[in-house]
Amino acid sequence: MDGMLEDGTETISVPASNIPGLITFTHFLPNQKTLPDWKDPTIDTFLRDEWLDHPVPDISAKFAKVGGSALIDEQIRSILPTRTRKDMGLKHLHIFGHSHRPKDFVHEGIRYIHNPLGKPAEREMDMVSRKVDFQLVWSCANKAKHSDLLRSDEEDSGGQNMSYSGGKGEIPGSRIIRFWEEEGGGKKLLLKDETQKNTPEAD
Repeated sequence: MDGMLEDGTETISVPASNIPGLITFTHFLPNQKTLPDWKDPTIDTFLRDEWLDHPVPDISAKFAKVGGSALIDEQIRSILPTRTRKDMGLKHLHIFGHSHRPKDFVHEGIRYIHNPLGKPAEREMDMVSRKVDFQLVWSCANKAKHSDLLRSDEEDSGGQNMSYSGGKGEIPGSRIIRFWEEEGGGKKLLLKDETQKNTPEAD
């Protein structure tokens, strides 16, 4: 540790010239844009009426009041300041957890990744992938750019479906903002699953 933020949070720094990139980890969400229902990381306002458009908005609204810490994001960004990352061409990946909702996107120079196992019920409802597995995000064995690993549909879309900050050694991933909507069947299936879950079985 080599310093403090104004609120007393410790900052961290590393010798940037000796590293190909940086991977940081927290259990908790590092900012509000990693919330399960934050659908557009490019804007700073949570669009409650537009984004809480699913069968369980109350639960999501309560979680949004406590999830996502600006202090965590400020601390991890202090390790490699934006200017240092740009000058050295370094890439920063941040792995987080807690929300049980997959995420994988790049925002302001950092790629945020959450690849949760989830609970059995969450997998059955397609809130989490039913085929969830370990996710390789960086390979030290090959520091060449891994653009050859992109899926054909990602190439066809011009990279819009891709989460990749361009690091040498970084493994590209599919961009994930709201998994259940993008890959899990959407609102109709979620509503059906939620209804079945809350319907008592007949004796």
